[in-house]
Amino acid sequence: VIGTAITDVGVNMTPNGTNIPDLEISKGILIKATGVPVTSDCNASNEGTIVYGKSGNTGSFYGCRISAGVYAWQQF
Repeated sequence: VIGTAITDVGVNMTPNGTNIPDLEISKGILIKATGVPVTSDCNASNEGTIVYGKSGNTGSFYGCRISAGVYAWQQF
């Protein structure tokens, strides 16, 4: 069954019904840089997505979220 503790991903842990995270990482996650995200790319199909956007020599993390019915990239 999709979405159960038995089928969810476990990294460095054994998935079970009492684990709060679906994924646990003990070191890090590398998110490759893209350009700064375009507002229109944040929509219902990718709500909750996290990206690393870079412009010149400045980079930031962004998350696609909805607020009052409007989708937008939120800089972290």
